[in-house]
Amino acid sequence: MFSEVERARSSRSTWGMLEYIYQQQGVRGLFSGLVPRLAKVMPACAIMISTYEYTKKFFRSRRQLMAEKGASAS
Repeated sequence: MFSEVERARSSRSTWGMLEYIYQQQGVRGLFSGLVPRLAKVMPACAIMISTYEYTKKFFRSRRQLMAEKGASAS
């Protein structure tokens, strides 16, 4: 027979794994590793969002400048 651990490992569903972790470790087990993961992801997200906002502002001002030049040339 399969042991409980082997059955949980062979389970292909997310729900089955969540149930197993909850039964073995409780709610705390569901959030283990969250802080290191956030420490890894947050700087990358901050860089990505700030780069996006800077680039958006750059191209918006460039488009306005080109529009003004086009209007003044006419």
